[in-house]
Amino acid sequence: NWWTTSFYMFAGMCFAVGFGIELLGVHTGVIFGDYEYGTALGPRLFEVPLMIGVNWFLLAYCFADLVARTHRKTMVKAFIGALLMTLLDAVMEPVAMKLNFWNWEGDFVPFKNYVAWFFVSYFLIWLNLRTREGKPNNMAPIVLLLQLIFFGFLNFTA
Repeated sequence: NWWTTSFYMFAGMCFAVGFGIELLGVHTGVIFGDYEYGTALGPRLFEVPLMIGVNWFLLAYCFADLVARTHRKTMVKAFIGALLMTLLDAVMEPVAMKLNFWNWEGDFVPFKNYVAWFFVSYFLIWLNLRTREGKPNNMAPIVLLLQLIFFGFLNFTA
């Protein structure tokens, strides 16, 4: 069963950390670089779409579930998961700008965006791995594969 107290706590923590880091990122430019959100992701609070917190949770949960299946130390699992999550961000970035999810100053994604993505992802995945209960969620790898196909396909067509 995935619907444990730790699952809900992790979901809340991901939403809060993800939304909070994006809030700081948008308003300072220090964390990810200079960017702003478009209107495509729905309602915003302080110029950040609420769905961003949901997306951080979804991705961190799914990547944590994926790497949890391996027989490695927690820190190594978190590293691999964060690396994969950052690679997915690299696939998402070009499409996100084309679809007005967000826009980078000068239409250029700075390297520090990927560095920040890696560290935030690492923390969230590590947190999930340390607190997770229950069996693996067989939908998690499918959700990740569908996201990769979706953004990969749009990179060639959008």
